[in-house]
Amino acid sequence: MKNAIRILIAFLVMWLTGLGVHAQSRTITGKVKDSKGEGLPGVSVLAKGTTVGTYTEDDGSFTLAVPSGTTQLEFKYLGFKTSTVTLTSSNIMNVAMEEDVLGLNEVVVTALGIPKEKKALGYSTQAVSGDEMNKSGQGNPLSELNGKVSGLTVINSAGDPGAGTYIRLRGVTSLTGNNQPLIIVDGIPLDNSINIYDPVNTGFLAEGASGNNLGSAAPDNRGVDVNPADIASITVLKGPAATALYGLQAASGALIITTKKGGGAGRKGTNIDFESSVSMDFVNQTPELQDIYSQGNNGLYLGPTAADGNKRLSWGALVDTLYWDGIANEYDQHGSIVGQSDPAAQDKVEIYDPVNDFFRTGSTFNNSLSLSGGSENAGYRLSIGNINQQGVVPLTNQIKTTISLSGQANVMSKVKTAVRSMNTSAWTMPTSSSMK
Repeated sequence: MKNAIRILIAFLVMWLTGLGVHAQSRTITGKVKDSKGEGLPGVSVLAKGTTVGTYTEDDGSFTLAVPSGTTQLEFKYLGFKTSTVTLTSSNIMNVAMEEDVLGLNEVVVTALGIPKEKKALGYSTQAVSGDEMNKSGQGNPLSELNGKVSGLTVINSAGDPGAGTYIRLRGVTSLTGNNQPLIIVDGIPLDNSINIYDPVNTGFLAEGASGNNLGSAAPDNRGVDVNPADIASITVLKGPAATALYGLQAASGALIITTKKGGGAGRKGTNIDFESSVSMDFVNQTPELQDIYSQGNNGLYLGPTAADGNKRLSWGALVDTLYWDGIANEYDQHGSIVGQSDPAAQDKVEIYDPVNDFFRTGSTFNNSLSLSGGSENAGYRLSIGNINQQGVVPLTNQIKTTISLSGQANVMSKVKTAVRSMNTSAWTMPTSSSMK
């Protein structure tokens, strides 16, 4: 019996040893280098699909016993793209990792208007590229920032075409002053104060800081005049660095807008760009219509001439028992409403849906054409943008045309000149008809 147990134990030991040898049947050695051929220390080397791994030595070399069934090795290192390499019949593997420059070398525009690498700055910034703008096709660059910048609140004053957009960065900073961040377009401050139009009394009236302190509903403002197709990037300065150049005007932060330009390094010849988009707007939900009972009370219809205040209630007669008498009056061209047993009854009453019958399908046509050219030392860019927007509310529409011209030249190695002109012509008809 004892011999049988010993034989069994010996068999189990041999079987488990065989498993261990089988589980680590290969030993892979190699070296991990960068694009310059220098070894990378501390690179994580992992047998993909397992928890078996190691790190490279100071010279980038590594040795890893991989389990059976492993087909790929994964290499991870901060600042470099993750590499996945398939195993071959060879037990020697040399890997060259590629630098991940995205994010590490991101260039932003500082408060002084100087492009610098984001990683070299000592304050908080966030950049939005021009490719991320105008995704909705609405032509409002401030609304396009919604959801793209942390800590930025975008408040559209109304759903009318051309309505203003109020922006706030990192909350309220003043009870009496302007809480909007300062907008800078190619180094020029842009006033985003709300504009109020009173066609009867004062006409155009641009409210100052007192109109922006708590985010008033703005019929219109100047931040929407910039054509999103002209924007190369928007850098958001969130900290005290925003006041480095513009002082207390930028106490609530700054949005530094850099527009596209012609010419520059690697740009030669003439380029023509055309962008076009069409979008439709629909009212998503409306209140449910009560179409069973008429106005009145206790099952009796009470019309507009009734003296009883209960006519304002909606517990009158059943609608399907009511008829028009066909005699037009000041309240309804179909006549007065009577019961179905009334001798004057002619046409059955039809239900009006004042909400759904009011709204319409809105549309936005956005077109932009640009001509740019130049060389490495000089360039020019001319762009024309047009937006024709019809709102979901009748008689609300906007037609906006933006023309911009810019040019720049390197006079000497450290001297540059630049000029930019932008003209916006917009005609807006909100609910209370107005024009700007």
